[in-house]
Amino acid sequence: GAARARASPSGGYNSTAARTKGIAMLGTALEDPSPLFDTACAVEAAVFQHYGGDINKEYRARIRSLKHNLQANKELREAILQKHISPQGLCTMSANELATAAQKQERDAMEASVMRRATVRMGEKEISTSSYRCGDCGSKECVYVTLIGARDIGKSETWGSKDKGEDGMLITCKKCAYQWRREL
Repeated sequence: GAARARASPSGGYNSTAARTKGIAMLGTALEDPSPLFDTACAVEAAVFQHYGGDINKEYRARIRSLKHNLQANKELREAILQKHISPQGLCTMSANELATAAQKQERDAMEASVMRRATVRMGEKEISTSSYRCGDCGSKECVYVTLIGARDIGKSETWGSKDKGEDGMLITCKKCAYQWRREL
């Protein structure tokens, strides 16, 4: 009966129903002007092919991801509709490639913020020391660098901290590469 019609050889959804739903999702996200969602059909077919012709977890996740990114990214939508990006190219794009310009800027700003949190003094080199014992392997073969204005991740801007950070040392075990911080 009805349960049998829904079952597929891979144990997932009926492939026709799942693929039709994927096409509808992509067509709506693309704002596909063609009456039969021609572009959406081509994109769905490329995703289906990319995942081995199976309606699996990865296929469904990729359809949802593309739907979200196409809704959010007008430039991406237009590039697909104008055929500047092929359906095959779209289905292999990374999350960063699918992101809007604002999302890319936000990611770049977060990366820059992370880099500022552990700024090493200009010209400062690693200094060998045996004054510290590694908490991981117990070795006393270590190197350290002096940090200026380094902030603990727990005191990030998200929590409203306006402090400039603290000076400290980043100590690295030469034997196992374990790292830890020590305030000055």
